[in-house]
Amino acid sequence: GSPRAGCGPRRRSWRGAPAATRAAEIEPITPLLVLAAPDVSEKVRLSSRTLPGGMTNAGIVRSFPRTVRVNIASPINAPTEPLRWLGAVELKEAKGVRLHLTNVKAPSGTIFWTYAPGQAAVAVKGRGEPDLWLPSVAGTIAYLEVETFGLPVSFELREAAHLTETLDLETSCLVDATCITDTQADAISLARRAVARFFVVNGSNVGTCSGSLVADRNDTNTPYFLTADHCVGSQAAASSMEIFFDFRSATCGGPVPSRSSVPRVRG
Repeated sequence: GSPRAGCGPRRRSWRGAPAATRAAEIEPITPLLVLAAPDVSEKVRLSSRTLPGGMTNAGIVRSFPRTVRVNIASPINAPTEPLRWLGAVELKEAKGVRLHLTNVKAPSGTIFWTYAPGQAAVAVKGRGEPDLWLPSVAGTIAYLEVETFGLPVSFELREAAHLTETLDLETSCLVDATCITDTQADAISLARRAVARFFVVNGSNVGTCSGSLVADRNDTNTPYFLTADHCVGSQAAASSMEIFFDFRSATCGGPVPSRSSVPRVRG
């Protein structure tokens, strides 16, 4: 299960602890892809507060110096023992990393884990899509672990999002919803649970916006998500969304939570 050109990751088979508990336990590995600190033109783009259209700037998409093609062969052992591939990438000076997999050929149910040193792992189950933006991690290093049962998996890793936005809020023009009661604003305790912030990739830019779940008249419980038109300009952008709910302080005037501590879903 090694990528072409003899890169670092290798076939491994773990027993015992699930991947979600291994983030702080795995042995250090050398990143197979490393991007140097952004150059002058990239730093100019990263320093801009807003993107065209008014969306808040959260980072840029950067290409690796080479494409890594990963092919995970069918395991020889029984299907009850999954085959796992582990790799890592590093983006110098990033506040967060989000990996982009292309030309993905993976059966539904393939699990893609992403995490950073000392952070809990987040799992995404493949839905058969050929293009996949994985969950973001804080810091400069992102681990990617792929878990498959009995069927081959392949994909390419050629770019990643270099994030500068940590979802910390500028609170000078906002009212802390945790400080508002239902007597002051009808059903605020229910409504605030439907509001979310999200990352979205538009071309080579990464932005952050907010939106809300809405119900339909037929009460079908379909999770429709409403946001501004300038935030999501295409189906590709919608598919790249990483949405964080319950992104609010636990107590009135308290600190903003870290994104790793709140529920998230993908587009």
